[in-house]
Amino acid sequence: MRFLVLLLLLPSSWAFSQTASVTNVYGKLDTLKWYSVSLIAVHQNGKAEYSLNNKKISEEEYQHYHEVLKNIGLCRPCYLKVYDENEILIRTSVQYTDCPVGEWKEYYPDGKIKIDGQYKQNNNGDWQNISKNGYCTQVGVWKYYDTSGNVIKTETY
Repeated sequence: MRFLVLLLLLPSSWAFSQTASVTNVYGKLDTLKWYSVSLIAVHQNGKAEYSLNNKKISEEEYQHYHEVLKNIGLCRPCYLKVYDENEILIRTSVQYTDCPVGEWKEYYPDGKIKIDGQYKQNNNGDWQNISKNGYCTQVGVWKYYDTSGNVIKTETY
C-alpha cells in the first residue's frame, strides 16, 4: 500500500504572476497573485484524491494550485495580492519569498481595511539570510480597524 499526503498550508499560499507592477523602495516590483488555501493530495492503492480547504476538487484544479506554487521563487522581492478560494482579496504585502519586507495590509471580505502595518525593509539589497538579519519583523505603528473603518487598536513595534 502506497500512501502520500501533500499538505500545503501557508499564511500566504500559492502564487502566479500577473502583469501589474508596483514601484516602492525596492524599485519596480512584479505583482504576484496568491491563494491562501490548504491543498492536499492523497495517493493510495493507485487512486488519488485531491482537496482544497477540505473540499474535494478535480486533479486539474489541484494541478493549477500545485503548479503555481513554483512561482514563489519569483518573489525576490514582489508585491503580493493574496486571495481566498472565492477570489476575495484578503491581503496585500511586499515580500521576499515568504518573508514580509515592507507594507502589509489585511482586508475584510467587503474590501475595507482590517490591518495596516509595516515590516522591516531591506534597504541594502543583500537578500542572503534575510530572516537571520532581522527582516520579516514588524516595525512602526500597526493599526487595527473594525468593519466600519474605525481604529480599534494600535501597536508599536
